[in-house]
Amino acid sequence: MILQDVDNFIKAAIKEVDHLSKRRQALTTEIGDLSVERDRVDEQLDALKAFIRASTSTDDPSVDTNRDAVTPNGYVRPEDDGAPNLDGEKDPAYLAVEILREAGGKDMHYVELAKQVKARGGNLPEHLRSSTATLNRILNSDPRFIRPFRRGYYALKEHFPNVNRSIGKRLNKRTRANHN
Repeated sequence: MILQDVDNFIKAAIKEVDHLSKRRQALTTEIGDLSVERDRVDEQLDALKAFIRASTSTDDPSVDTNRDAVTPNGYVRPEDDGAPNLDGEKDPAYLAVEILREAGGKDMHYVELAKQVKARGGNLPEHLRSSTATLNRILNSDPRFIRPFRRGYYALKEHFPNVNRSIGKRLNKRTRANHN
């Protein structure tokens, strides 16, 4: 009786292995087909973007004509004007500039700033903790922003022209020697 159960189990296992092997082969074929289709779509997308870049004047701030200024993850480097890129996602730094200008020269905590950037469709991660960390990193590396009075609160450098450096900014050894 036990040997018959083992034999039945082995036959069922062999049948399942055969079924899974066929399914794997079908999926491999489907992946190959999808890869070809993705490449075709990428070519069409690149051609359309090139056409838009070529036919749009550089005076139009809604189109990113400087492809080199956009990093692979879609963020616009600080030296660029931060206009929306061709994929329709807005740069978080550009949106933060808009929000802080609307605030009329007041500083704003980066968590609140991240919430407003996401509300305006900014290109930030879904989770609040990740999006605030990402925005904080972007603001720290962008020369347009400064922490004028307290840590975590950012403002535009243009609103505080007399502030030489951000509060809480670490001094390197050479600067510290000259600062004493």
